[in-house]
Amino acid sequence: MKFCTKCGKKLNDKVRFCEECGIAVNPCISNTKPHRTGEKLNDFDILPVIIIISIIISLILFLIVSEFQAINNENKRKAEYNAEYKEAMRQYEEAVRQWEESTNKPQEIQINNETRVRRTERGWEVIGNR
Repeated sequence: MKFCTKCGKKLNDKVRFCEECGIAVNPCISNTKPHRTGEKLNDFDILPVIIIISIIISLILFLIVSEFQAINNENKRKAEYNAEYKEAMRQYEEAVRQWEESTNKPQEIQINNETRVRRTERGWEVIGNR
């Protein structure tokens, strides 16, 4: 089966002119239907593909942005927790210091007949032997 090179109509093998447009039929015409200008190459429409790809890209971007926001929120929560922890530790150390100052702990202690120790800011230190 032959096809017209101008209009694409199917032609009988024995005709010399196209019945649709009247153009002379070349005997060397291939048996495939020619592509006419403006005609789609196939029935597949590219618009749905573009829409689907756009939706997929949008979803991926949404997931990436959501993950970054979750990480940022987690970092903020950790920073707040660390600040609260540091403040609690500062208050605890201050309370311990005040308690130690308010108790009647001796500043010097005789360990045995020969050794005495004294309380300092760094802890206890040996101050001498008798």
